[in-house]
Amino acid sequence: VGIKGLFGVCYGEMINFCTKTEKTLGLVLNLENKRVFAIILGSVNNICRGDYVSRTYVLMRVPTGDFLVGK
Repeated sequence: VGIKGLFGVCYGEMINFCTKTEKTLGLVLNLENKRVFAIILGSVNNICRGDYVSRTYVLMRVPTGDFLVGK
């Protein structure tokens, strides 16, 4: 999904797609001069052109520990 007008966002940052009925998370994967490209991490059924997208100021995190060593 290409997004215009979302400034100062970081690569790997979580973003919110705010629709009339719910919020859906997304992940920023590409930064260009005037656009940001992201993937949607949830249902795309309610997301439409012109919906509000906001920053969360949180980078994507995946919990790890000893259980992942050697896998």
